[in-house]
Amino acid sequence: MATDSEPEESVQMTEDNHEIEITPEQTEQIVTFSMSTGNEDLDECAKVLKENNWNLDRAVNATLAGTSGPPSPISAPQTATETTASVSNIINLSDDEEFPENFIRRRRPPMEESLDHDDVPPPPPIGPELQPDLTMTGSTVARRPSGTVITMLVSFISLAVRSPWVLVKNTFSLVSSWWRNLGTELTPAQQVDEFAIKFNKKYDDSEITWMKCPYNAAVNAVRSNLRPVIVYLANELKTEKSDNFAQLLVALNKSISRRIDFWGCDIISPEAVRTADQVKATIFPCVLILGLHKDKQSIIWRTALDNIDIEDLKLQVERAEAELVTARHEAQVRQMDRSLREQQDAEFERTMEADRKRLEEARLKKESEERKLLEAEEKKKLVKRKLTETRERKISARNNLAVEPENGIRLQFKLPNGAKFIRKFVEEAPISDIFLYVESLEDSPGECFISSVFPVRKITPSETRSLAELGIKNNDQLMIQAVELFSSDEDESDESD
Repeated sequence: MATDSEPEESVQMTEDNHEIEITPEQTEQIVTFSMSTGNEDLDECAKVLKENNWNLDRAVNATLAGTSGPPSPISAPQTATETTASVSNIINLSDDEEFPENFIRRRRPPMEESLDHDDVPPPPPIGPELQPDLTMTGSTVARRPSGTVITMLVSFISLAVRSPWVLVKNTFSLVSSWWRNLGTELTPAQQVDEFAIKFNKKYDDSEITWMKCPYNAAVNAVRSNLRPVIVYLANELKTEKSDNFAQLLVALNKSISRRIDFWGCDIISPEAVRTADQVKATIFPCVLILGLHKDKQSIIWRTALDNIDIEDLKLQVERAEAELVTARHEAQVRQMDRSLREQQDAEFERTMEADRKRLEEARLKKESEERKLLEAEEKKKLVKRKLTETRERKISARNNLAVEPENGIRLQFKLPNGAKFIRKFVEEAPISDIFLYVESLEDSPGECFISSVFPVRKITPSETRSLAELGIKNNDQLMIQAVELFSSDEDESDESD
């Protein structure tokens, strides 16, 4: 029978002067409830648990929310149970309410002047769920220090006697977590990638494509990809719940994988701890759905219950898609407008390019015509100049031409127009006398060269030898060729001969 002075040491509780038989499991729940809420009155703890049908989670949530039993103004240190949470980050449920199908975890309004702020320490940091340190006295002001120590000893002895394997397992998990954190800390992306690899390896039928980026990048992806993001904060210490959540996520991925993205991380990693602190999550594992609300990335829905139906989860995804569908439609309209503008700009560019080509062709044609006119004008001037020069040379040649000798070799000349002329020259006369005679003729072509019939040769005005030296004999026929009528190919062939 418990006394009023030492209720912590009793295994039986009193309620309205009646003894209540307490089982070992209920004793452990009372101790855990007392440590979680900071309420040192074990009778009061037993009463609250009984009012909540010995549901520890609901009793803790309801007590901290202030809906069942007197709220404790003292914040308890973080424990190994999933019910540990700060006063400002707890689910607001009454003691007789069940978890609704679409419940949303929301923050409790901050306590006003009902509490003395000097007596309320800051909430414990969010991190991996570890077994309680039985040597820790906590950051609270205990009403009965001896009762707190006795309560912790009773809880530890009860756990060691009833569940030694659980104690060993939790100790091993704690040491393993400490050992893994000794090395260099992985980057947030590496931590997420490591979780994705472990998840897909553990659940072979999983075909989930996890986002390999920090949480903030996943939040930004909601706006860039316009798809909801399923955030999974895992807890490897809770195997059964983790398996249930994994099956739920795998089923959701197989059903609507093209409409959603997945991001996950284990709560033992620093990135998950930062994410939990950012989203105000206190119970793990848990699932959150990110979407758009009033054109801002927001948490549309969250749950820590692993027994929800897949259809309910799909319904929440559809809720998250509501504003995203509108945003997606607006993005498609903007894309269509952008494509239309690009097509119009491309068509305008093609038209401008065609106009530029047409103007360029017209300019080139005009320049070509002007150039041809200039060339024709220059050609006329050149012909006129050449005619003048030819006329002057003819006059000069007639004045400088020597008198035809009576005795000499007789040569026959044939002009380009077919006219033939015969004249005598002394054999010692230079070849320049022949060119001078040709220039003096009325039908002379002007600039010309002489070619002999046999042997075939080409004689230019630059030649300085005499007729005898060139082998020109009596009665030889010399062909007068205009320079313009002689091609370069013929010139090269004559030189080769």
